[in-house]
Amino acid sequence: MIGLMARRISSPVIVGRDDELALLRATVERGLVGEAETVLIGGEAGVGKSRLVGQLATEAPELGARVVIGGCPALVDAPLPYAPVAAAIESLLGGMADADLEVLAAGVGPDLVRLLPDLSSRLHGVVPVDVPETMIAGRVFDAVRTVAGRAARSQPLVLVFEDLHWADASSLDLIGYLMRNADWPGAVVATYRSDELHRRHTLLPWLAEVARLASVERIELERLTPSDSASQIAAILGEAPDPKLLDEIVRRAGGNAFMTEELLASRDGEGGIPRAAGVKQLLLARVATLSESTRVVVEAMSVSPSGADAAVVVEVTGVAEPDVEVAIHEGLDGQVLVPADDGSSYVFRHALLQEAVYDGLLPSERRRHHLGFAAALKAADRLSEVVHHALAAGDQALALEASIAAGVGATAAGAFADAATHLERAVQLFDAVPTAGSIVEGGRTRVLTMAARAIGTSGDPERALRLWREALDGAADISTQERAEILLDMAMDFNDEGENEAALAATRQATELLADQPPSRLRARAMADFSRDLNNTNDFVSAGEMERAAIAMAAAVGDLRTEAMARSRYALTLVDRGAIDDARAEMAAAVEITRATRDRFLVHTVIWNVGQFYDQLGEPAVGAELIGGEGLSLARELGVLIAPLAGWTAWYLWQAGRWAEGRTMADEAVREATRSGKGRSATVVQNLFLATTSMDGIPTERRDPMKEDDAAPWVVAAEDAIWHADPIRAVEIATGGLRAGAIEVAHGNRSHRGWFYRQIARAEADLATTSTGTRHAGERQAAARRAANAADAARALLAQGLAGDLFGLDLLPNILLAEAEATRATGSSDPDAWAVAAEAWEAMDRVFEPAYARYRRAEALLASSRRRAEAKSELERAKQAAVLLGAVPLERSIDDLAHRARIELGSADREAAEQASPLGSVLTRRELEVLGLLAEGRSNRQIAETLFISESTAGVHVSNILGKLGVTGRTEAAAVAFRIGLMTPAGEASV
Repeated sequence: MIGLMARRISSPVIVGRDDELALLRATVERGLVGEAETVLIGGEAGVGKSRLVGQLATEAPELGARVVIGGCPALVDAPLPYAPVAAAIESLLGGMADADLEVLAAGVGPDLVRLLPDLSSRLHGVVPVDVPETMIAGRVFDAVRTVAGRAARSQPLVLVFEDLHWADASSLDLIGYLMRNADWPGAVVATYRSDELHRRHTLLPWLAEVARLASVERIELERLTPSDSASQIAAILGEAPDPKLLDEIVRRAGGNAFMTEELLASRDGEGGIPRAAGVKQLLLARVATLSESTRVVVEAMSVSPSGADAAVVVEVTGVAEPDVEVAIHEGLDGQVLVPADDGSSYVFRHALLQEAVYDGLLPSERRRHHLGFAAALKAADRLSEVVHHALAAGDQALALEASIAAGVGATAAGAFADAATHLERAVQLFDAVPTAGSIVEGGRTRVLTMAARAIGTSGDPERALRLWREALDGAADISTQERAEILLDMAMDFNDEGENEAALAATRQATELLADQPPSRLRARAMADFSRDLNNTNDFVSAGEMERAAIAMAAAVGDLRTEAMARSRYALTLVDRGAIDDARAEMAAAVEITRATRDRFLVHTVIWNVGQFYDQLGEPAVGAELIGGEGLSLARELGVLIAPLAGWTAWYLWQAGRWAEGRTMADEAVREATRSGKGRSATVVQNLFLATTSMDGIPTERRDPMKEDDAAPWVVAAEDAIWHADPIRAVEIATGGLRAGAIEVAHGNRSHRGWFYRQIARAEADLATTSTGTRHAGERQAAARRAANAADAARALLAQGLAGDLFGLDLLPNILLAEAEATRATGSSDPDAWAVAAEAWEAMDRVFEPAYARYRRAEALLASSRRRAEAKSELERAKQAAVLLGAVPLERSIDDLAHRARIELGSADREAAEQASPLGSVLTRRELEVLGLLAEGRSNRQIAETLFISESTAGVHVSNILGKLGVTGRTEAAAVAFRIGLMTPAGEASV
């Protein structure tokens, strides 16, 4: 009988999948000469997904590619972080020489061992470095991408991830990241059971998200046709099947490839198929033909979702190792078991077969085997699997202990969603385990705080807050320091939920609890966090006092991270107070700590504050240089998320009038946001460039702002509507944006309210000036009134002294533009009002806004006094700026006005505009000052001392000047300064 079971059970050739296989081949072939694309393969259990992938693996060597496979174990109740990716990368590195491994893992070893701890010994004992928990996942993701990419550039790599319907949340995050970042030669392939996906299955939203990527194809495998089933059967038998047998198998299998194989294999000695057998009975009948000793081993193995090796089976069953090996051989010969991808363990030939065997066990048998696996795997530190087996066996004490350990391990790997699952379960188990107090040091409160921290970090602050409150309510016996730490962590989740007052109460209480304690890092952090929340609730005076105290204590205890953060915030506070020199000193100190420590957290936060700082000073170009230069360089080197920094750099470059660089940076921000799946607000600044440089504007699908508490998307959408002749929509959007801006101010953030009022005034002026004739007189007057109201409302902001409403120093120039628009709305556009607005923007070294104002001034001059020469001069200045910026909609408006007025502006291509422009339109006022000092032969340090700036900032200005002037050194720059009259021959500045 065993001889009968050893017959061929699978087809030697793949049938019925020509189209799907062709798509897979084409995907890999494109990847060989470009970047890896992705194919998602769905289908019911047994339909042939793994066979299709296996065929690709068979053909891959002929294509010059290597295939590595990682599967998801069925641990749905106890997630194993990154399991399929870890399996694939382990397979990739397994047979590699240590010297080659070192080259492949250079620079990412400490993060790679978070995923694969066993690699530490092969990498000279390297261990993970201490970084903030929130940054761990990003480093692990980048380490995997780096290793895969390096390996693929030696030989194209196909990563295969099987059974995603069992994947944990962290694994899906990492696989999605690899799909978005697969810039290596090869492909990514993933399979899942579509019949397992109920409407709340976690895989469904993930599939919907990744399917939108241009690099992703989806295949839904259908059952085989009767003709294809006949071909499959003939290939297995090696001859044409008996028609009667064929009809029965086709009818009962219904085109399911696996069931076709099993029905064919179930034939008795006379070739008949058991009549009454359902699917489960059919599968169990095959196992029943095995010897009794082999069935014992196979039944024990059925409780293990991830397979088992002989040594573990020996420990679980108590069967001697030689007998276990014999049983495994029989299971292999009988096509019940197959070798696993890791080469050292064994799995069932198909999950359906394993499920059938498991379902056939008695409850007592299941419990015994689960406990055996739990004990064996605990010794091997395979904690998630221990949780699974302990839960299945009903051993709640072991499940509690293993859940906590698994949660800690998942946290260390940056898999916070998985950690949250384990630790939240531990909270539930705690009360059910009488000995829980002896299992968990710190008791229930400790478990609650661990769970809350993991849940909050995974992105669910609302759920985390429920656990924080529960922890505080039941924490009668914890120390003052522990209570304060809970309050500080709780405040972070309050802030994430927009509950700034609650966050302030929490950090205030934490600071007061620690007031009598000796100086410590925790006290310094409490004061720094308290100052943050005071700022967020607009108590700027108290915030400044607390920032000073935090700086002093952090410096005293050597907490450089807290010191740098507090200094960078204090610098912003000092700017609001007008203490500019002190503010510059504080920010320079914060930046210097960031440089010296190369702390990833500080690169992400302090460098962001640097940009805001220079924005508030009206020096966005300096902020752009620091963030886009040194900041991004450090971020790339240290693996910090790029998208936010690149996005802010693009925004500062937009303000500074360096739009060509800004567009490039905005595009990079969006690419990085797409790659990481984070920082998607980067599209906002890209949209701003599209709105102001493209005649098509923002793509239709991206025009509607979505977030009700973020003013930026609204101001950009309104700008797009204005420049593309939709003033009614512009008013609607800007009005909605005012509400969003008000929410931001209420949360202690900055809004764009001055810009919104300017937009409303302009849109209403557009409506008033396009409503011609007597019939529309009422509409014109109503629009003019609304424009005047918008200008008055903007002026009222200034009267209220709302420093928190400023973006940089642009509130007053925005008001001036709104007031000039109000005069245009009356039909008597005031040239002087436009001149005042233009000069106000020029005083800020802005380019776009004064160009628009001068265009409108030319329009007013032509309408009111026909002062053609002056109007032509204004139009030429405006067009020169528009061409330099690439502001096509503004340029077209200027050309249209010149055409209607019969004014010849001539061709103004970019090169001509650059040659004709005065240096003042190329360099900012600060850069002109630096150029003058540079021409005097002063060093960067002397320039810094003269202008009261840091030496590094002076160096940034000098580099920027050299680039803008197109010169290679300081001497050439000095020659330019003399040539344009910036310096007299005697060396005296003429500015």
